[in-house]
Formats: sequence, C-alpha cells, structure tokens
Amino acid sequence: MNILFFRFYLLLLLIILLILSFFISSQLRVLVLNNIRLNYLLSSFKGGLVTSLDDFSLFNCYLFRGQLLTSISLCEFLLESKKDNKIKASIFILLANLYSQRAFYSIAEYYYHKVLFLLPKNDKARSSLVEMYKHLGHEINNLN
Repeated sequence: MNILFFRFYLLLLLIILLILSFFISSQLRVLVLNNIRLNYLLSSFKGGLVTSLDDFSLFNCYLFRGQLLTSISLCEFLLESKKDNKIKASIFILLANLYSQRAFYSIAEYYYHKVLFLLPKNDKARSSLVEMYKHLGHEINNLN
C-alpha cells in the first residue's frame, strides 16, 4: 500500500513539474526573442538602417506586455543618441503612434508635428495626423 501511495505521489509531482516547466519555458522563449530583437534593433541603429516601424518589434513586445513606460524610455534614450533626422523622425512617429493608441492625442500631435518639422514631406506622419484628427472629429481643410 505504501508503494502505491509513493507512486501516486511521484506521478502527481511529475505532472505538476511538467506544467510548471511549460510556463517557465514559454517565459524563457519570450526572453530570448526579446534579446534577439534588441540586438537586431541596436545593430540596425548602428548601421543607419532604420526607416520603418517594422524594425521596432521590440517596442511592440513591450507594449504587448503593458510596459508603455519602458518602450517610451527606450525611444527617448535612442533619440538622445542619434543625430540623423530620418532616424529621429521614425522614432518620433513611433512615439506618436504609441501615444495615439493610448488616447493621449495632444502628445501624439506634438510628436507628429516634430516629425513634420524635421521632414516636412513625410507622408506617414501627415497621413497619421490626418487620421487622428478625423478620429477626433476635427474638420480637415488644408493638408499642406
């Protein structure tokens, strides 16, 4: 009878450990993917290759996990370290999109205007700003 209880105890312990290992391995996978994305992001900034928001998947990962402050801080850090207007404009667009998605429209508008100050012909910033104004119910008279 003791052997039966011991085997039941081992089986129960094994099931619990398997469940825990599944959750731990999924968290480890997320950590490894975040590190890979961070390395790619930093190498693309060093090479000057950042031209679209697709390169900012790390920030989307932070946002998915509800870490808005972390992604904004990372953007602000990268803004301080970069001098190229195209890179700064892409970071400003990212910040504007972050704030716009969270309904901080006045801050998003500020960052869209900063992009248009740096690159007046930026269609992405202009169209996003118009979409935000339409969403807020503003009447758009002049797109220039």
